[in-house]
Amino acid sequence: MVARAYPAGNAPPEVQNALAQPWDLAARANRLEGEVASYTRKLEAQERRGRALRAEIGRKVEELAHEESRVLREASADHEEAGRVREQVAVAERAEQVARQQAEGAAQTAQARAYFERLGGAAATTELRRERLREIETRAGQRESAARDLRKQIEDLRGQLGRYAEALEEDLASGRERIAARAREGLAFEKAYGDVTTTLMGHLKGKAECRDLYQELIESQRQPAAPQTIRADVPNKG
Repeated sequence: MVARAYPAGNAPPEVQNALAQPWDLAARANRLEGEVASYTRKLEAQERRGRALRAEIGRKVEELAHEESRVLREASADHEEAGRVREQVAVAERAEQVARQQAEGAAQTAQARAYFERLGGAAATTELRRERLREIETRAGQRESAARDLRKQIEDLRGQLGRYAEALEEDLASGRERIAARAREGLAFEKAYGDVTTTLMGHLKGKAECRDLYQELIESQRQPAAPQTIRADVPNKG
Protein backbone atom coordinates (compact mmCIF):
# COMPACT_ATOMS: atom_id res chain seq x y z
CA MET A 1 0.00 0.00 0.00
CA VAL A 2 2.82 2.40 0.80
CA ALA A 3 4.50 1.59 -2.51
CA ARG A 4 1.24 2.30 -4.36
CA ALA A 5 0.68 5.54 -2.46
CA TYR A 6 4.29 6.68 -2.94
CA PRO A 7 5.61 5.03 -6.12
CA ALA A 8 8.60 7.36 -6.15
CA GLY A 9 9.60 6.23 -2.65
CA ASN A 10 9.10 9.68 -1.22
CA ALA A 11 6.89 8.67 1.72
CA PRO A 12 7.02 10.94 4.77
CA PRO A 13 9.62 9.98 7.40
CA GLU A 14 7.00 8.91 9.91
CA VAL A 15 5.49 6.53 7.34
CA GLN A 16 8.90 5.11 6.39
CA ASN A 17 9.71 4.62 10.06
CA ALA A 18 6.35 2.96 10.73
CA LEU A 19 6.83 0.73 7.70
CA ALA A 20 10.23 -0.52 8.96
CA GLN A 21 9.06 -1.25 12.49
CA PRO A 22 6.70 -4.22 11.83
CA TRP A 23 9.55 -6.31 10.41
CA ASP A 24 11.73 -5.60 13.40
CA LEU A 25 8.87 -6.24 15.82
CA ALA A 26 7.98 -9.52 14.09
CA ALA A 27 11.59 -10.74 14.23
CA ARG A 28 11.92 -9.82 17.90
CA ALA A 29 8.56 -11.43 18.67
CA ASN A 30 9.67 -14.67 16.97
CA ARG A 31 12.89 -14.73 18.96
CA LEU A 32 10.94 -14.03 22.12
CA GLU A 33 8.51 -16.85 21.43
CA GLY A 34 11.45 -19.22 21.02
CA GLU A 35 12.89 -18.06 24.36
CA VAL A 36 9.56 -18.57 26.11
CA ALA A 37 9.25 -22.08 24.65
CA SER A 38 12.82 -22.89 25.75
CA TYR A 39 12.23 -21.58 29.29
CA THR A 40 8.99 -23.51 29.50
CA ARG A 41 10.66 -26.78 28.48
CA LYS A 42 13.44 -26.23 31.02
CA LEU A 43 10.90 -25.47 33.73
CA GLU A 44 8.89 -28.59 32.93
CA ALA A 45 12.09 -30.69 32.96
CA GLN A 46 13.00 -29.25 36.38
CA GLU A 47 9.58 -30.13 37.74
CA ARG A 48 9.84 -33.68 36.36
CA ARG A 49 13.26 -34.15 37.96
CA GLY A 50 11.91 -32.73 41.21
CA ARG A 51 8.95 -35.10 41.23
CA ALA A 52 11.22 -38.05 40.45
CA LEU A 53 13.64 -37.18 43.26
CA ARG A 54 10.82 -36.63 45.75
CA ALA A 55 9.36 -40.01 44.82
CA GLU A 56 12.76 -41.71 45.12
CA ILE A 57 13.48 -40.18 48.53
CA GLY A 58 9.93 -40.97 49.64
CA ARG A 59 10.39 -44.63 48.73
CA LYS A 60 13.72 -44.74 50.54
CA VAL A 61 12.21 -43.15 53.66
CA GLU A 62 9.35 -45.65 53.57
CA GLU A 63 11.77 -48.57 53.25
CA LEU A 64 13.89 -47.29 56.15
CA ALA A 65 10.79 -46.71 58.27
CA HIS A 66 9.65 -50.31 57.68
CA GLU A 67 13.12 -51.56 58.59
CA GLU A 68 13.18 -49.39 61.72
CA SER A 69 9.77 -50.73 62.77
CA ARG A 70 10.95 -54.32 62.26
CA VAL A 71 14.16 -53.78 64.27
CA LEU A 72 12.24 -52.10 67.10
CA ARG A 73 9.78 -55.02 67.23
CA GLU A 74 12.69 -57.43 67.45
CA ALA A 75 14.33 -55.34 70.20
CA SER A 76 11.04 -55.33 72.11
CA ALA A 77 10.83 -59.11 71.78
CA ASP A 78 14.40 -59.35 73.07
CA HIS A 79 13.48 -57.26 76.11
CA GLU A 80 10.52 -59.52 76.82
CA GLU A 81 12.72 -62.59 76.52
CA ALA A 82 15.33 -60.93 78.74
CA GLY A 83 12.65 -60.39 81.34
CA ARG A 84 11.77 -64.07 81.32
CA VAL A 85 15.43 -65.14 81.48
CA ARG A 86 16.04 -62.65 84.30
CA GLU A 87 13.34 -64.40 86.30
CA GLN A 88 14.99 -67.74 85.50
CA VAL A 89 18.32 -66.35 86.72
CA ALA A 90 16.71 -65.29 89.97
CA VAL A 91 15.23 -68.77 90.41
CA ALA A 92 18.61 -70.35 89.66
CA GLU A 93 20.37 -68.03 92.12
CA ARG A 94 17.92 -68.97 94.86
CA ALA A 95 18.39 -72.68 94.07
CA GLU A 96 22.16 -72.21 94.13
CA GLN A 97 21.95 -70.46 97.51
CA VAL A 98 19.86 -73.29 98.96
CA ALA A 99 22.28 -75.87 97.55
CA ARG A 100 25.22 -73.96 99.03
CA GLN A 101 23.62 -73.83 102.47
CA GLN A 102 22.85 -77.53 102.29
CA ALA A 103 26.37 -78.38 101.16
CA GLU A 104 27.93 -76.33 103.92
CA GLY A 105 25.64 -77.94 106.48
CA ALA A 106 26.58 -81.41 105.29
CA ALA A 107 30.29 -80.75 104.95
CA GLN A 108 31.24 -83.26 107.60
CA THR A 109 28.72 -85.94 106.72
CA ALA A 110 28.76 -88.86 104.35
CA GLN A 111 26.38 -87.07 101.98
CA ALA A 112 28.65 -84.02 101.56
CA ARG A 113 29.78 -85.08 98.09
CA ALA A 114 26.23 -85.34 96.77
CA TYR A 115 25.36 -81.91 98.17
CA PHE A 116 28.46 -80.33 96.65
CA GLU A 117 27.70 -81.92 93.29
CA ARG A 118 24.20 -80.49 93.51
CA LEU A 119 25.74 -77.08 94.35
CA GLY A 120 28.04 -77.34 91.33
CA GLY A 121 25.08 -78.10 89.07
CA ALA A 122 23.07 -75.21 90.48
CA ALA A 123 26.00 -72.82 90.03
CA ALA A 124 26.47 -73.97 86.43
CA THR A 125 22.79 -73.47 85.71
CA THR A 126 22.94 -69.97 87.18
CA GLU A 127 25.97 -69.04 85.07
CA LEU A 128 24.41 -70.39 81.90
CA ARG A 129 21.26 -68.35 82.46
CA ARG A 130 23.32 -65.25 83.25
CA GLU A 131 25.26 -65.75 80.02
CA ARG A 132 22.00 -66.17 78.11
CA LEU A 133 20.68 -62.97 79.69
CA ARG A 134 23.82 -61.04 78.68
CA GLU A 135 23.51 -62.28 75.10
CA ILE A 136 19.87 -61.22 74.87
CA GLU A 137 20.54 -57.80 76.43
CA THR A 138 23.51 -57.24 74.10
CA ARG A 139 21.39 -58.18 71.08
CA ALA A 140 18.57 -55.89 72.20
CA GLY A 141 21.06 -53.03 72.63
CA GLN A 142 22.49 -53.62 69.15
CA ARG A 143 19.04 -53.60 67.62
CA GLU A 144 18.09 -50.40 69.41
CA SER A 145 21.32 -48.83 68.17
CA ALA A 146 20.48 -49.98 64.63
CA ALA A 147 16.99 -48.47 64.99
CA ARG A 148 18.55 -45.16 66.08
CA ASP A 149 20.83 -45.22 63.03
CA LEU A 150 17.83 -45.89 60.79
CA ARG A 151 15.91 -43.03 62.39
CA LYS A 152 18.89 -40.72 61.78
CA GLN A 153 18.99 -41.77 58.12
CA ILE A 154 15.26 -41.06 57.84
CA GLU A 155 15.64 -37.61 59.39
CA ASP A 156 18.67 -36.85 57.19
CA LEU A 157 16.72 -37.84 54.07
CA ARG A 158 13.76 -35.74 55.10
CA GLY A 159 16.06 -32.80 55.76
CA GLN A 160 17.70 -33.31 52.39
CA LEU A 161 14.30 -33.45 50.72
CA GLY A 162 13.20 -30.26 52.48
CA ARG A 163 16.34 -28.39 51.40
CA TYR A 164 16.03 -29.64 47.85
CA ALA A 165 12.34 -28.74 47.69
CA GLU A 166 13.12 -25.22 48.90
CA ALA A 167 15.93 -24.77 46.37
CA LEU A 168 13.78 -26.23 43.59
CA GLU A 169 10.88 -23.92 44.42
CA GLU A 170 13.23 -20.93 44.25
CA ASP A 171 14.48 -22.08 40.85
CA LEU A 172 10.94 -22.67 39.60
CA ALA A 173 9.78 -19.28 40.88
CA SER A 174 12.72 -17.64 39.10
CA GLY A 175 11.88 -19.54 35.91
CA ARG A 176 8.22 -18.56 36.11
CA GLU A 177 9.20 -14.93 36.58
CA ARG A 178 11.44 -15.08 33.50
CA ILE A 179 8.59 -16.53 31.47
CA ALA A 180 6.16 -13.93 32.83
CA ALA A 181 8.64 -11.15 32.01
CA ARG A 182 9.00 -12.45 28.45
CA ALA A 183 5.22 -12.70 28.15
CA ARG A 184 4.90 -9.06 29.25
CA GLU A 185 7.55 -8.15 26.70
CA GLY A 186 5.57 -10.00 24.05
CA LEU A 187 2.45 -8.05 24.95
CA ALA A 188 4.47 -4.84 24.57
CA PHE A 189 5.52 -5.99 21.08
CA GLU A 190 1.89 -6.65 20.19
CA LYS A 191 0.89 -3.21 21.40
CA ALA A 192 3.73 -1.60 19.46
CA TYR A 193 2.74 -3.55 16.36
CA GLY A 194 -0.86 -2.39 16.78
CA ASP A 195 0.26 1.23 17.19
CA VAL A 196 2.40 1.04 14.04
CA THR A 197 -0.43 -0.53 12.07
CA THR A 198 -2.83 2.15 13.25
CA THR A 199 -0.38 4.85 12.17
CA LEU A 200 0.03 3.35 8.71
CA MET A 201 -3.65 2.70 8.15
CA GLY A 202 -4.58 6.13 9.41
CA HIS A 203 -2.19 7.71 6.93
CA LEU A 204 -3.07 5.54 3.95
CA LYS A 205 -6.82 5.14 4.25
CA GLY A 206 -7.40 8.55 2.65
CA LYS A 207 -5.20 7.80 -0.35
CA ALA A 208 -7.23 7.10 -3.45
CA GLU A 209 -4.49 4.81 -4.78
CA CYS A 210 -4.97 2.51 -1.77
CA ARG A 211 -8.76 2.54 -1.50
CA ASP A 212 -9.32 -0.94 -2.98
CA LEU A 213 -6.50 -2.50 -0.98
CA TYR A 214 -7.71 -0.80 2.16
CA GLN A 215 -11.21 -2.17 1.59
CA GLU A 216 -9.84 -5.70 1.08
CA LEU A 217 -7.88 -5.40 4.29
CA ILE A 218 -10.96 -4.26 6.20
CA GLU A 219 -12.94 -7.20 4.84
CA SER A 220 -10.23 -9.67 5.78
CA GLN A 221 -10.14 -8.33 9.32
CA ARG A 222 -13.85 -9.02 9.70
CA GLN A 223 -13.19 -12.74 9.27
CA PRO A 224 -12.75 -14.57 12.62
CA ALA A 225 -9.17 -15.63 13.24
CA ALA A 226 -7.25 -16.96 16.17
CA PRO A 227 -5.09 -14.22 17.69
CA GLN A 228 -1.33 -14.66 17.32
CA THR A 229 0.22 -14.08 20.70
CA ILE A 230 3.37 -14.99 22.53
CA ARG A 231 2.83 -18.24 24.44
CA ALA A 232 3.38 -17.98 28.15
CA ASP A 233 2.53 -21.46 29.39
CA VAL A 234 3.89 -21.45 32.89
CA PRO A 235 3.76 -24.93 34.46
CA ASN A 236 1.85 -25.32 37.69
CA LYS A 237 3.73 -25.75 40.97
CA GLY A 238 2.83 -29.40 40.96
